[in-house]
Amino acid sequence: MRILLFGTGDYYQKYKKWFAPEEIDVLIDNDKCKQGSQMDGHEVVSPEAAAEREFDCIVILSVHEASMREQLVGLGIPEEKIYKFSELHRHPEILNCEDEIVCYGEDDFFAKMTAGMLSDTIVLMSHNLDLNGAALALFYGAQVLKAQGYSVLFVSWTDGPLRKYIRRCDIPVVIDAAMQIKTQSERKWLCGFRMVICNTINYYQFLSKRDENVKVLWWLHDPVIFYESLDLDQLRRISEKNITVCAVGPVAERAFKTYFPSWKVRQLLYGIPDINYQPGSRWNMEIVTIGNVQDYKGQDILVEAFKQLPQEALEKVHVSIIGSQQSAYATAVREAAKGVEQIAFLQAVDRAEIHKVLEWANLLVCPSRADCMPVVVCEAMQHGLPCIVSDATGTAAYINDGVDGFVVKAGDAVHLSDRLFWCITHPKELASMGKKARLVYERHFSMKGFEGNWLCMIRDIFKEIENDKKG
Repeated sequence: MRILLFGTGDYYQKYKKWFAPEEIDVLIDNDKCKQGSQMDGHEVVSPEAAAEREFDCIVILSVHEASMREQLVGLGIPEEKIYKFSELHRHPEILNCEDEIVCYGEDDFFAKMTAGMLSDTIVLMSHNLDLNGAALALFYGAQVLKAQGYSVLFVSWTDGPLRKYIRRCDIPVVIDAAMQIKTQSERKWLCGFRMVICNTINYYQFLSKRDENVKVLWWLHDPVIFYESLDLDQLRRISEKNITVCAVGPVAERAFKTYFPSWKVRQLLYGIPDINYQPGSRWNMEIVTIGNVQDYKGQDILVEAFKQLPQEALEKVHVSIIGSQQSAYATAVREAAKGVEQIAFLQAVDRAEIHKVLEWANLLVCPSRADCMPVVVCEAMQHGLPCIVSDATGTAAYINDGVDGFVVKAGDAVHLSDRLFWCITHPKELASMGKKARLVYERHFSMKGFEGNWLCMIRDIFKEIENDKKG
């Protein structure tokens, strides 16, 4: 088997373990800076060079699957030889499957689990243990449940830095990579639990074939762009029976309803633990945007907006674009920012460093083309920091434009530039706006509000479980 993998970014890192290294011929990437280099012992080539090779299939490992498929077809590659990551379950012949389950907890926990002795334990499932917003939201939910006396288990496809925080709370963790490409029915060790919480649309495949007697809470955090690369046939196999669907705001709900218009969706905003907030003066005009530099995050729109500012405004400001820059898109954004000395690109930082950044910044900008409820916006408001968000960002629904922040039209650099100019030229009014932004956090994203909604939902599901037993 000769396999070509198209994409060397986040999705490559997530899925590369499913391919035998000796069967990977080359990696493909559109980024000219990567072409000709080596990654994991494989040469990185252009799509044009890949099209000239002999191979059995090309697997696209990217959220931009549609455009990449069109590119390959345009190079003369037959469609039947092009697979996407969400369809790997259809092609077991190319997979190097490992069935290893790693458990972090008490010595006898795994034995009890596989013996079905923990049926009342609530299983919380994240697709990774990175320090991203969705995984953190689920972790905070796990903490609330444990504090209320519930038995909880945290499960993930992949390990990551969040595990150490989970284990500090004495919550057991299971890493089961096979859940990335298999269904609930195929993971027999899960059969003994009565309630499962699945986080994000990534669990659609897992839920497509399951024990429908198990209660499921499906918490969605995903914009519609994330649905475009899914296996829609598999998605639509999911049964409504015993599933409660929740969305973290209107953007996530609309995305799900695009594919399931008749399903009932409940709103469930996350909460984030408070900080020791002490309002103070910020003397310099420091503007930040925080998030991996990817197309849907819209950093190119921010760069274009700054380039439209008059020179006298630019001279008063410094801009930091903070986040992973491993994509071809990031390279293009850096190129577009050349000549604007006020813009600096900084690599991703951990949560503690993010809070330090928010302590000295004056304004956070979230110019996303699609973003359900970015945690960093809530953290900024927690610090008394006003935010400019696009109307494609779920947080926009909770911001009063011009009062406690600004909402701009997604993709509109002119509109964004206009609001930036106002912020730069009205520093005192901007500071006052920040105090009101803090109230948005307290009203909508505090742990107190989240705890009440979260526990109410969990208790409702447990009541259903008890009624099912009596029935």
